Amino acid sequence: MVRESSGAHRFLVRWVQIVLEEWRTTVPNSVLDAIRMGLWDFEPDDVDDEQFDSTTAMPGTGEKLQILARRIQEGLPLWHVHDRTDYDEETLR
Repeated sequence: MVRESSGAHRFLVRWVQIVLEEWRTTVPNSVLDAIRMGLWDFEPDDVDDEQFDSTTAMPGTGEKLQILARRIQEGLPLWHVHDRTDYDEETLR
């Protein structure tokens, strides 16, 4: 076991910090991360529709754009199968 005050412990902690930072900068968590990294063929992991909420926000509205932006930031798919798609839909399916 390595003692906390030893040089080996400090080296190991620093090494883990460097590895984690490198991982954060080489593995995109969202489409935005991938774009920043120049990974134009990035495909996010599939996310089950039950893991995030659909919306009744009208397409093209500020509300819908905010929801889409939040989904991107959270690494979620842009579209949910039950999102509102046109003017006539008023409730979630």
